[in-house]
Amino acid sequence: IPFLALYSWLVIRTSWVSDDAYITFRSLENFLHGYGLVFNIGERVQTFTHPLWFLLQSAAGFIFNLWKDNPFGQGQMYFLNIFISIALSILVMSIFTFKAASSTKGAVLGLLIFSFSKSFIDYSTSGLENPLTHLILLLFILIYLTQKENTERNIFVLALLAALGGLDRLDTLLFYMPALLILFWQSQNKEKTFVTIGLGFLPLITWELFSLFYYGVPFPNT
Repeated sequence: IPFLALYSWLVIRTSWVSDDAYITFRSLENFLHGYGLVFNIGERVQTFTHPLWFLLQSAAGFIFNLWKDNPFGQGQMYFLNIFISIALSILVMSIFTFKAASSTKGAVLGLLIFSFSKSFIDYSTSGLENPLTHLILLLFILIYLTQKENTERNIFVLALLAALGGLDRLDTLLFYMPALLILFWQSQNKEKTFVTIGLGFLPLITWELFSLFYYGVPFPNT
């Protein structure tokens, strides 16, 4: 717990918002005011690289917009971003400490490594999608390494997490695909497993179809 507290203090003490996050902020402002998921009004271009992170902040912003006297005022989007990032980052380390680490020594060693990694601490906030990426990846690894057998339910959950990871940032699919390919290869009923993985990927498939319709391309312009 003291080492988890140290990590939490470092994340809170060094929390910040990078200039890249303001690209997302502008698209969020337009979206929440009814102008669409765009950077410039009337130009259907996806300038943010993290649809799931974008939608999470949109939901939080929408809820707080209903609270007319909320304490954030004009800084609402900025402060919501920081508080969500801090909460997710501490949640990630709590899951790592109490669920993923195989021993107390392992938990302490991991917390020290994360705490003394400047890049990890810096991008546990920063305004970008990293804390959500860390959470999804940790849950995927935890379930993958602790499952006793490759049931259809487990495969579906892993595929769903991989899809959410890709929805959070598309190139992180490189983290998930090797494990999913192994599960597919080891499966006794490959056709059923393929369908199960496909069902798990429905959130990402849905977004890509929307992106093709709305933006004309499946990828952000960056």
